[in-house]
Amino acid sequence: MRKISVPSDFAWQRRQARELGIVEPRPAAVVAAQFHDSTLRLDPHFHAIVVDGVLVVSSAVDRATFHPLPAPTDEQLARVTARIVRRVLALLRDPGFLRDDGGSRQLDDERSALDACQAAAVQGRMAFGEHAGRAVPRWRDPDAIRDGVAAIDQQARYRGFSLHAATAVETGRREALERLCRYVLRPAIDEDRLAWTRDGEVVYRVERPLKDGTKLVVFEPLVLC
Repeated sequence: MRKISVPSDFAWQRRQARELGIVEPRPAAVVAAQFHDSTLRLDPHFHAIVVDGVLVVSSAVDRATFHPLPAPTDEQLARVTARIVRRVLALLRDPGFLRDDGGSRQLDDERSALDACQAAAVQGRMAFGEHAGRAVPRWRDPDAIRDGVAAIDQQARYRGFSLHAATAVETGRREALERLCRYVLRPAIDEDRLAWTRDGEVVYRVERPLKDGTKLVVFEPLVLC
């Protein structure tokens, strides 16, 4: 997916640069794959720090010149998202993982333990233990429930895919850039948000309350492993 999403963004940047008369523009980005959400469910996605401009390399003087580009409009972001979706779906159709009728290729009858873990993780359910198949318990705070979704510019959603480009770091803000890099590269589990209950279960505190008021998720030790 990384080979699809970033080139789609780069194609937009190159077009923007050429419209400004920039010859042979070279975009740049740092991309990290993430496989989890804030409740530790399996949620594959990519974080990319994309340079908000392009580089033009001069071989004569052996240096690169940076040319800033304007931020994408919501309409442009929607087009980039649609292009990513088309390419991802085409990639899944080629080997038969996704069919035109909406079906998918069936897995073998005897699934591996990893398949079972991944299927359960996507659904937020327990894969093993006494309560296998049940949803992972959540602790919800009624006072933390959020009505609706806050309107944020520079976000696009299409066919279950989403592209978020609302975070930017201004030139010279090194501390803000470091915070962004740490967020992009963060591990799946923040140990500071883990705790044990008196009953021997593991509690994980989400970074911020979810829309339904969820603030904690509770795991049996075997399930968390």
